[in-house]
Amino acid sequence: MVFSEKYRPKKVSEVSGQSAAMQSILKIITHNSKRPGAILIHGPIGCGKNSAISAIAREMNFEVIELNASDLRGKDQMRKTVRGAVLQRSLFNKKKMIVIDEIDSVSGREKNGLIELAYLIDQSPYPIFLIANDPYSKNIASLRKKYPLVGFKKLESPDLMNILKKICVNENIPFLESSLKKLALLSGGDARAAINDLQAMGKGIDGEIAVSKRDQEVGIFNALRTIFRSNSFAVTGALNNVDMPAYETMMWIDENIPVEFDVREMESAYHYLSKADIFYKRISRHNNWHFATYSNIFITAGICFSKRRVHEGFVSYRRITRLLKMWQSNKSLKEETAGKFGSAMHCSRRKIFREMPYLKQIYGNMSDGHREALSEELSLNSGEENFLLEQK
Repeated sequence: MVFSEKYRPKKVSEVSGQSAAMQSILKIITHNSKRPGAILIHGPIGCGKNSAISAIAREMNFEVIELNASDLRGKDQMRKTVRGAVLQRSLFNKKKMIVIDEIDSVSGREKNGLIELAYLIDQSPYPIFLIANDPYSKNIASLRKKYPLVGFKKLESPDLMNILKKICVNENIPFLESSLKKLALLSGGDARAAINDLQAMGKGIDGEIAVSKRDQEVGIFNALRTIFRSNSFAVTGALNNVDMPAYETMMWIDENIPVEFDVREMESAYHYLSKADIFYKRISRHNNWHFATYSNIFITAGICFSKRRVHEGFVSYRRITRLLKMWQSNKSLKEETAGKFGSAMHCSRRKIFREMPYLKQIYGNMSDGHREALSEELSLNSGEENFLLEQK
């Protein structure tokens, strides 16, 4: 299981470094219980905004309904989705919290949609959390003027160290204080990134956690250069900052191994790439994220140490073509299917992506009649039905 999910705060007291923000949220909710309105929550990536809301909901026995602003385009879509979330009774007869993530991604041209959202917020008996990375975006100026802002700050190194130390103790990972401190500093205040780095690196040389510098702007080309040109085990952190699915990253590496390696080195490099692919498939099939550590080691250190020496000179890396188009086609099917499930279940695509292996299993185990009824209700086309029936 991914550490960032396994160690997500379950209680308000477990939320690190955000006591002022938590107090503000609780005060607003409790003082406006009949017509709570909305709270515009903002802060940098990885500071705990969503985790804080989940912890509050758990303690107050609220059901959380997650929506994503990228799915709410225009007045009609806003009314249909948000109104449904507001008016629909909880399945478990609980109070509800409605979370609309990435609200600052709404286009400034969609003013009618924002006007409709403000109207629905005023009618809602439930608190609505609007989450933004940039609260001062011109796109949401009207919301910023109307609803209270609660800011989450970048996490300090001591807070991050405490989180990492707790995980190391619980997972029996040997560590040095100096390594945890370095990992906390280089994460840039992003708890999710620090935790993912910790899980990806696992046990370093002599029990020390090996860390590499986190560059927030690193891209796939820099990551390739790090993997192909390094001679240190710290290369295991080369992909930490690449905002790209693991399988697409493997295709980039596959495309460029012949550019950097001779024939003998290529044999070893492709051996480790195939091992990484095997573990990736196991992750997809069994939803067992413990395999992510092994896949990462094979795809970084395994390939890195396949070469006999570090090559010199400039190399122009190639972009992937045919394989990427195949992958993007499948990705498009996944996104379209997730969008339809998300609209019906009143939750974000991100949530559906996490639950997709279970949804595919449920769909595959349905009787033909029930499957046809669900497909009709969600307006699934044949491509989306086949995607759900695939067993990877």
